[in-house]
Amino acid sequence: MVNVHKAPWLAGAALTVALATIALLALAGTQAAGAQSGETAVVVTGPTESVSSGDDPVPFTISVENVENLASFQFVLLYDADVFEFSKVERTEFLGSTNREVVCNEPTVDAGSMRYSCVTLGPTPPGVDGSGAVATVFLDPTGSGSTDVSLDRVQLPKAVEGATLHEDVAVRNTTIDVAGSSGLNWLLWGPVIAVVALVIIGGGAFAAMRMRDSKPASATGA
Repeated sequence: MVNVHKAPWLAGAALTVALATIALLALAGTQAAGAQSGETAVVVTGPTESVSSGDDPVPFTISVENVENLASFQFVLLYDADVFEFSKVERTEFLGSTNREVVCNEPTVDAGSMRYSCVTLGPTPPGVDGSGAVATVFLDPTGSGSTDVSLDRVQLPKAVEGATLHEDVAVRNTTIDVAGSSGLNWLLWGPVIAVVALVIIGGGAFAAMRMRDSKPASATGA
C-alpha cells in the first residue's frame, strides 16, 4: 500500500521533474529556432593575444554568417595607419563552393583602409548558403598601441536578377594590442626609461663635481 504521508512529497517531486523537462525542451526549441533564423552578419576576427611590432604579417579573417544565395561581397577594412600597414589579402573557397566562377578585384589601399570585393558570374548554379570565411587580410605591425580593426561599406549581393542585397547586415569588429619592437611597448616604457636615464646622468655629474672639489690645491712656487 502507498504511504499516505509520503504521497504528497512524491507528487511534488514528480511535478518538479515534469516542469524541468518541459523547460529544457522549450529552451532547446528556442535555441534551434534562433539558429535557423539567425541574423546575417559580417565578422572580422584576429589573434586573441597581443602581437609585437616587426612581427610577421598578422592575419584577420573576414567571415559571413547566415547568408542565402550569396553571389558576391564587398567590404572596407579600417585600421590605424600608425600601427599597421597593409600586406596582402587572400580569398577563401567559400564564395565559389557551389561551383560558381569567382572573380576578385585588386584591393584598393589607402592609409588606414583597404577595400576588397569578389563577384561570381552567371545565372547558375545558385549562390552559397550558410556561414564561412570569405577572405583573410594580412597587416604588417609597424607601430604600437591598442587599436580597432573594423569593417565598413559592407555589401552582400544575392545571385538573383536585380542585384538584391542582404538587408540589415550586422557587423562585428575586433580590437588588438601591438607591443613595440622586441615586445617592448615604447608608449608605456619610453617615459620611464627617460626618467631613469636622467637620474643616471645627474648622478654621474654630481660624482664628477665631488671628485673635482676633493682634489688637493696645487703648490705655488716661491
